[in-house]
Amino acid sequence: MLTCQYSAVVNIIKTFAIGCGNLGVRCNAILPGLTNTKFFGALFTHEDIYSKATFKIRMRRHAEPNEIAGTVYT
Repeated sequence: MLTCQYSAVVNIIKTFAIGCGNLGVRCNAILPGLTNTKFFGALFTHEDIYSKATFKIRMRRHAEPNEIAGTVYT
């Protein structure tokens, strides 16, 4: 089940794909969620906040940037 923020991104990408597909433009989105970056840094230093943040993640863990980089690079 997607959250509202993710649903908005997915719908925007679908709209772009419908509008630009006939022009040969490919539209993609990557929605990694909680990733160990400077942006989310505070979450990783507080165990209580981190456990609440990962509770809704099926794997109960965050992503690492190198897990996403291959998708972006290819």
